[in-house]
Amino acid sequence: MREKGSVATGWIREFGRGAIAIGFLFHAAEPARAQWDLSSNVSLRETLAQNTAFSSSSSNSSNPGKSDLITSVRLTGRALRIGPRFHLDAIYSPDAQFYRDQPHFNRVSQMSRALGSYDISERNVLTFSETYYYTPNQGVTDESFGSPTSFTRFTDRRQLNALVGIRHSLTERTGLILDVRNYYQLFSDPLLVDAVGYGGDARVNHKLSPETSFDVGVGNTWNRFRNQDPMISSVTRRRESQIASLFSGLNRKIGSSLIATARVGYNIVTPGDSALPHRHVLLVQGSLSWSGPKLNAAGGYSQDINTGSGPLDLSQTKTIYSSTAYKFTEILTGALLVNRTVSERPSSTVRVSILAANATASLRFKMGNRLEGSAGFSRYLQSSPRLNAPDLAHNAFSVGLSAAFD
Repeated sequence: MREKGSVATGWIREFGRGAIAIGFLFHAAEPARAQWDLSSNVSLRETLAQNTAFSSSSSNSSNPGKSDLITSVRLTGRALRIGPRFHLDAIYSPDAQFYRDQPHFNRVSQMSRALGSYDISERNVLTFSETYYYTPNQGVTDESFGSPTSFTRFTDRRQLNALVGIRHSLTERTGLILDVRNYYQLFSDPLLVDAVGYGGDARVNHKLSPETSFDVGVGNTWNRFRNQDPMISSVTRRRESQIASLFSGLNRKIGSSLIATARVGYNIVTPGDSALPHRHVLLVQGSLSWSGPKLNAAGGYSQDINTGSGPLDLSQTKTIYSSTAYKFTEILTGALLVNRTVSERPSSTVRVSILAANATASLRFKMGNRLEGSAGFSRYLQSSPRLNAPDLAHNAFSVGLSAAFD
């Protein structure tokens, strides 16, 4: 990693120091009766991947469709803390990937996620969340199936999303929520667009009934982008933008198993270059989720402005997604994730867009109280004729074994 790696490392270290300081503060304020629940998991997976370099079949690559056998060893640790005032759910998972024929692709991917809250008083709650990825992988996962997807090529990607908020109860049914957030997404490929930003929003949430609530709010985000000029490698291009948002949402529980959500909003994008025009983008989101004894499913549609997709700095995205898990028997479960995203450069005189579609199907079967086997298939498709990202088709077949420990 060049300059980008050093910048990312510095941000990660600073964020880690802040998280540790906050953790010590909360720990000192909590009585000793808080409960910890620690668990871990180790898994071994063999994957036959086609087109491992994510190369275009129409490129001049000597072997764009090269396949390889990948051995992955993944460790996952989870810490769940339940206390009278402080609650924390944290996961850390490194994943070592070894390529049989292309060892230069070997990586140790990392994922961490934390979600917590601290009751400052009866009416005020401090909340925080963090998600971090370091990975060359592309495609949907259980955590990202509803997010806009844009493939690039085989490249290291570092991504962080962090949020700190205050929830203040105005009445028994109405609350005021203030959030501040920071994000970045950095690529090892200098031609792809690095994105860094911070922002905040304020919203009011009101519960109409035990089953229905709605919220309304405003927000603002400041974004910075950087990548290498594709024509002049010694020139680095830097851009800025600001996004102001007005939004409203509705959440309703229907029966004991179905939850419906809807959200609409209006975004005004102000480029850092005053000579460029403002852009206006609608926010439209809707989703349905079902939770039952055998079937768990979620799906929806999202249209919004997106940052840090890789080939584009800002893009207007339209995403259709679904996630389905079905328990056939006590020992056999099947799952299917689907995501289709169209990303366009907003207000451009020339239509510049990316179409990305992918799906992952898997079967999991219990082999004992702590042992589980799995088999899966993934397919990635992308079309982006005008951008610095390949048209590609990528398939992956996998089998795995995992063991859980308490």
